[in-house]
Amino acid sequence: LAEALGTRRCHIAGLQEGRSRKAGVWRDDGYLRVAAPSAGGNYGCQIWISVSLPFARHHGRPVRIGRDNITVEHCEPRRLVVVVQAPGVHIMCLSLHAPHGMEANEAKLWWSETSDIVTRCARVADKLVFVDANAAVPLGVEGVTGGQQQGLAAHAPGQLRPGHHRAGERDRTDAHVEEDLDV
Repeated sequence: LAEALGTRRCHIAGLQEGRSRKAGVWRDDGYLRVAAPSAGGNYGCQIWISVSLPFARHHGRPVRIGRDNITVEHCEPRRLVVVVQAPGVHIMCLSLHAPHGMEANEAKLWWSETSDIVTRCARVADKLVFVDANAAVPLGVEGVTGGQQQGLAAHAPGQLRPGHHRAGERDRTDAHVEEDLDV
């Protein structure tokens, strides 16, 4: 995975189902790998941060991220919050894995707890959210998802839009932000 991320010049990646046996931070082929533990062999969010690609320039020099530049703010199998701080770089990264098959009240509680965690940890404005929301994104929610009719997307940059289904997942819609992907 590190090789694929490096080839794509990916600065930060958020993963779900990392299934690490324990929480920790370690270096893995050019990336700092921050891992939440799995639970019963499942879950385990991760955030991978490049140590070789420059994130910014400060006084004419490239700024790269090292272990001293990251703080793990929250760590549990389904939620991982990491703050990255260096000269010119202040980012909160969230890797989230929402439970599936929940009743509406359970879903509201999980997202409310997640909101509380983000609020408690929020000391920087820029956030990167990597989420497996385990939910369909409704089409045509004004200002959020854009519209889609007969396969023709009508969306503005920055809006969520339905993505491609993965094999075996035809019953749900994945969403992504257009600027973050090569589409």
